[in-house]
Amino acid sequence: MPEDKLNNFVTQSRVESVLNPAKFDSSESVHQLKWCKDENLDDSSLPIKFNDDGDGESLQGPCKARRYTWLRAFTRNQRRLFLGHQWSLTIPVFGTKEKFRFELAPLQPLPFLEEASGPEANGFFGEVSWAVIHASHIVGHPELPKIQWKSKKLNRQVDIPAYEIAIKRLKKSEQVPEIQWEQLVNKERENLNRARELESPHLIKPIAAYERKSDRCFIFRWADGGNLGDYWKKHEAEARQRESVLWLLGQFVGICSALQVLHDRNVRHGDLKPENMLLFKSGYNRGCLQIADLGLTTFYEKGEHTNVRLGKHTNTPSGTRRYKPPEVEEQRGEGQPRSRQYDVWSFGCILLELLVWLVCDYSALEQFRKGTSGYFWREPKADGKPYEVHKYVVLVMGWLDQQLEAGSAYKDILRLIRGKLLIVPVSSDYEKASVKEYRHKASEIHPILQDIYERSQDREGYLKMSKLTYPSFAQAKESAKIGGNLAPPEQRDLPKPIPERRPAPTPVDEFPAEQPPENLTDIIPQQSSRLNDDWTSVSDNDFAADFFGKVGWDLARLISRAVTTRLCGSCNSSNSQPIFERFCEVAFLQARAQHCDLCSLLQEALEYKGIKAPTTIELRQDAAHVGLKGGPNLLSLYCEPGKIPDGAQFGLPILFGQASPEFFALLKEWVRVCDSDHETCHRKEKDTQSKPTRLIEIGQQLRLVETANIRSCQYVALSHCWGPLGENEKFCTYKRNIEQLKAGIDFEALPPTFQDAVTAARGLGIDYIWIDSLCIIQDDDDDWQCESAKMELVFSMAYCTIGASSAESSLDGFLHERTPRTVIKLPATSAQATYACVDIDDFHTDVELSALNSRGWVLQERALSRRTIFFTSTQVYWECGAGIHCETLTRLENSKVALLGDANFPKAAVYHYRDGRQLLIQDLYERYSGLAFTKPADRSVAILGLQERLARTFRTRAAYGLFEEYFARGLLWKRRDITRMKRIDQPLGRRVPSWSSLSIEGGIQYMDATTELRFKQIDWAVDDFQNPFSVVDGIESASFLGFARRINLSKYDMLVTIAFDDNEEFAVEELRCVVIGRDKMGDGKSDLKLHVLVIHQSRNALRDLVYERVGVASLEPAVIENEGSWVNIC
Repeated sequence: MPEDKLNNFVTQSRVESVLNPAKFDSSESVHQLKWCKDENLDDSSLPIKFNDDGDGESLQGPCKARRYTWLRAFTRNQRRLFLGHQWSLTIPVFGTKEKFRFELAPLQPLPFLEEASGPEANGFFGEVSWAVIHASHIVGHPELPKIQWKSKKLNRQVDIPAYEIAIKRLKKSEQVPEIQWEQLVNKERENLNRARELESPHLIKPIAAYERKSDRCFIFRWADGGNLGDYWKKHEAEARQRESVLWLLGQFVGICSALQVLHDRNVRHGDLKPENMLLFKSGYNRGCLQIADLGLTTFYEKGEHTNVRLGKHTNTPSGTRRYKPPEVEEQRGEGQPRSRQYDVWSFGCILLELLVWLVCDYSALEQFRKGTSGYFWREPKADGKPYEVHKYVVLVMGWLDQQLEAGSAYKDILRLIRGKLLIVPVSSDYEKASVKEYRHKASEIHPILQDIYERSQDREGYLKMSKLTYPSFAQAKESAKIGGNLAPPEQRDLPKPIPERRPAPTPVDEFPAEQPPENLTDIIPQQSSRLNDDWTSVSDNDFAADFFGKVGWDLARLISRAVTTRLCGSCNSSNSQPIFERFCEVAFLQARAQHCDLCSLLQEALEYKGIKAPTTIELRQDAAHVGLKGGPNLLSLYCEPGKIPDGAQFGLPILFGQASPEFFALLKEWVRVCDSDHETCHRKEKDTQSKPTRLIEIGQQLRLVETANIRSCQYVALSHCWGPLGENEKFCTYKRNIEQLKAGIDFEALPPTFQDAVTAARGLGIDYIWIDSLCIIQDDDDDWQCESAKMELVFSMAYCTIGASSAESSLDGFLHERTPRTVIKLPATSAQATYACVDIDDFHTDVELSALNSRGWVLQERALSRRTIFFTSTQVYWECGAGIHCETLTRLENSKVALLGDANFPKAAVYHYRDGRQLLIQDLYERYSGLAFTKPADRSVAILGLQERLARTFRTRAAYGLFEEYFARGLLWKRRDITRMKRIDQPLGRRVPSWSSLSIEGGIQYMDATTELRFKQIDWAVDDFQNPFSVVDGIESASFLGFARRINLSKYDMLVTIAFDDNEEFAVEELRCVVIGRDKMGDGKSDLKLHVLVIHQSRNALRDLVYERVGVASLEPAVIENEGSWVNIC
């Protein structure tokens, strides 16, 4: 080889740098370099591995698998030095136009100077984390702001030029098959590579993609300003600042222009939302919003419009549920492609949220989001009817239209949203989208928004800073059948204005005090207290369809031997609704059940529900259920995937095996949807750092760990019954064995309930679990007092709670196989088969009446948990802020039960009337009073966490189960049944007054608000008693002053009219009463009553004469004397 060529090869190559440390002499090095040149071993060949023959092979790139035979001459030491040194010379440089994808060897280092210990954001397919990269290892991106990074490990401070970057790491899900996973990875990589060609300052620029081991990662610039949602939350005051509003309007003009760039290139984003609009501050005056998450956008060939793509199904996963347009649901299952007008709808939703934030505040935006917690649209009420914009959205836009000044920027933005963006019909030809009756395209929207922005700059009077108070709209009920992914329950009514009598001012964000505009009252139904204990079963077809789209319908498809089809003549002819006759003779049903499986199934359902049928029963029937008129559902009807008939449900007739992969896939899908879609179930980052003192690590080895020694972690909390165990049957942590449990715990030594809890937590992918008997030292009083005070933290901060509802003790376990239901295939009414089976969706029986829920402490555990998975003997239930979801893939709704399922207990109660909130409090304490305690004295302490939460939320004070705001109402409780109530002996130093329901054993109920004590028809007798919360040391003394009067009734009449707490005999002349409330005059009422607390005199522990409560009554005024005296009631 000519010497000049060899010199050129050496001076331009890193190969020579790798050979130098291998310790060749000078002549040998020349030969080695010649061989490198002859065998084409250059920089692109690195890194290299040695095979068994001693040959070298390239690990990656264009030279992959190329063999280099001359490397056989290396000694073992030379090979070791060569292999070790090559890695420092193969650190990748990202960002070049020529190369986007980097396939890295497992040992190949990355140029990251620092990486965050955990992700900043999480999604189903990926997580995003912060990192710092050496500035020399990114080229071609001058927009990146350079920083000077200081090492925390070096003894001396050295400034290293660097860039802050975001690393998006795709997550492999067990629910996604390997082939589909690789397709998604390839699609995201290809799309991001193509996205580099898109020219817009408001589209994020991907820097590179790299693969190393199992990691599939993408590199972007770090968004140092968070996202648009963060900005709205943290910079509320800037909505009143002209310059800030102008900047924000300009950014939305830019976002719209970016959509135009995408759509002009035939690209649809598909998941536009505030969280995907990132804010970059460095290098900009105020910052720049950029559309992110372009990896799952849809690229089509140039010129290929919607009307010529009708044969191409869109494979891109659909976007965030809230901002989806109606055509996604309307065209579900039809294989229709999604138009670029999809993004225009999403942009309209976000623009309306911006407008609400600008003219009101962030709390108003939160209220608006609660009113539109599903979509911005609603399904038609009947087949053939068009989809519509959600009534609540129409209502809010109507209110804004009346409030905003004509000819103003905000009014013009509203007109743009109403007239061109939130339009349901879309054109099959994108080029015709500007026709009035269709949703407009981005190129039509951009100049209008640009004009509004420019006029706002030029004309000061055009952009007027407004501050409106968001009104107390009452929400019209919508059909909940569209459910969506774990859809929230049917929207509850929003709050009514609080009466002027409220003694203290209340923040607008919790109790709006402004009446709706007068000219809207005709279309806003005024709220009433609609809290009831009725259960409603609702289909959840979107979630079911999405779930089976992941795991495959074949896993749930009924095999022929699981279905029986023996039908009588009557049932065999039932080829349309209803299946049964409306009136069913029980004798005939029993006779037909001998030869007909469907009749037998109905009879089985009656027995299963414990219903002793009369001679004739009246049935109600629809596409999803057969039930008793005015009674429970008896049969559930499920259809197969496809075009689901109106009102029908898609579910699981036969449940998966417990602890099977499909079973855990369902639990994980519940978790995933809750994590991604339910903002109310999320915890603030600072809150998630809180954790219990101890946890059980459940990796390959089980052991008790002190959380001070581990980083922030996710854990599951177990709610369970200890049961009547002997000392030798308990598995607990004691002073004597705590070090042994820290060293390791034998899984087989755990009782069955604990074993099942560990199995369930592992199935969810969680590494730690909290179990009270193991995480609290049971024979250490100080540790017990300290840890029991943390119960609110333990359950509210848990990733989720496992409720072992079917286990009556720790020896029972709860992962048992369930008896399969009998399944009947109905005569075909459509292309999809329909199956009938006994209805088992009974949360009340399975959970609320279970052994677990009979424990006094469990009420607090359930209410403080942000989400709970209940394992019952019939099925598993999921409860979170979005409602109750069944393993059968249906949902259940109950407005009273929703209080306990509130992920931010008791925030849901805020959105009810004054009386509605009190009814919820009453329901809570009535439930609590019926629960069991091993130690009766725990009754006054086992609800303190909930009581404090309630008081904080309602901005009031509470003690002994009574609340300052509702003190009068809270006094009027009585015993629930004929069983006598016994006073509880309190521990030394604890005082619980007699007028508190926590002072006494037994179930209570409050005077019925519909018959005895109508809230709106009561005047509280505030002159007859003193609210102890209103005086210094009043509530601390556990007593209050009341004006005591004689009761002029005979002993017999007293026994009839007074609800005594106990069966104790009292002398008539010793009883007194304190008037708490009076019926209001009016409406021709003649039977006005006084609602009183009945008291009598006794001696306390110090032998002082005091008055104590003995009962309550509603009495006629004539039987109560006018004269009396003030007494102290303890």
